Amino acid sequence: MDEKIRAFNKGKRRKPNKEYRALIYQIGRRREFIRQHGETHEKSVIYLTEMEELSKKLRTLPSVDMHDPEFKRLHYVRYADDFLIGVIGTKEETTQIMADVTDFVEKSLKLTVSREKSRLGALDKGALFLGYGVTAHIMPKQMKCKVGTAAGRDVYATKRTVTSHIHLSVPEDRIRNFAQKCGYGTYDTGLKDIRARIMMTNLSDFEIVSKFKSELRGFANYYSLAPKYYLNKLEWMAHISLYKTLGRKHGETWAKWFRRIRNDGRSLRFEKNGEIDYLRVYSLIDRRKSDIPMNVDKKPNLFNFDGRSELLTRLGAHRCEDCGDENGPFEIHHVRKLKDVSKGTEKWKQLMIQRQRKTLVLCKTCHTDFHCGTLSDNRFAV
Repeated sequence: MDEKIRAFNKGKRRKPNKEYRALIYQIGRRREFIRQHGETHEKSVIYLTEMEELSKKLRTLPSVDMHDPEFKRLHYVRYADDFLIGVIGTKEETTQIMADVTDFVEKSLKLTVSREKSRLGALDKGALFLGYGVTAHIMPKQMKCKVGTAAGRDVYATKRTVTSHIHLSVPEDRIRNFAQKCGYGTYDTGLKDIRARIMMTNLSDFEIVSKFKSELRGFANYYSLAPKYYLNKLEWMAHISLYKTLGRKHGETWAKWFRRIRNDGRSLRFEKNGEIDYLRVYSLIDRRKSDIPMNVDKKPNLFNFDGRSELLTRLGAHRCEDCGDENGPFEIHHVRKLKDVSKGTEKWKQLMIQRQRKTLVLCKTCHTDFHCGTLSDNRFAV
């Protein structure tokens, strides 16, 4: 790609837009007349109105020729086997580049290019890359900016702030699927369809809040490069689902739990070692962009609170931690030390490691299958 980029790129910058420059000239002539004759002159009043109309039209035009044949650029970004190619050029050149890349991948690398995911398209219509929506963003907002220095003084001008800048968004279908997967409710409906997560009502309040916090934080941090407003509705759904879950557990209304957590600084109050402590409910204002390199392939830990934390209370929950059976009888499987399961890939080993517990509550059938080596990897999802 480096060789292709060097061969394709052409020109240092685009040519000025003739229509844009003509409007600048007309505005400048009128501004000079007003400076010489004052704003009270008969023509100056007309020119002020014309300048306002010309300025409005000017803001709708690019300052350069967007189809300048003497300016071409090829941009390439890749992560693993996903890549995105941006081309400033003609459609014919873009089609040829796509054909060349497909030919290289299939013949030289002996890989298969997905025809369903590969396509040509204008950037203003957007493209998907690594779960993000990538578009060219244009905003009418203007602000005073420094454009240079003259005679030892800074020169300022009013400029458009965003003109065809690359914008990252969160696709709505990704948010919808995440809300459905976590059991918050249906994304496209209102408050009435946000549900309590009944299967979590046997957990402690601390465990419930921690699981909701872990889920939302993982999703929000993945999309930390996109503006927060894409996730506002998801955050609202997660919080209402949390309040409804706590309300269902204690036989109270979700509004009561909302007021209780809000009054405690958006935190859950709990007792630890005889002292009052607080666990903050995750919010998008807590989202941080870290400068520390992170393992983007590592999934957030969601196993911490998928079961009771203490042996007696877990056994008293009357539920198998593998298949979810609630009829019993139940037995405790015990390993000698956690080191014995530290490198295991099975779900039951991962559960022990994440919770730092050497015990597992199983129904009699699952316990028998476990010792026979036939225990299926179908861990009950809370």
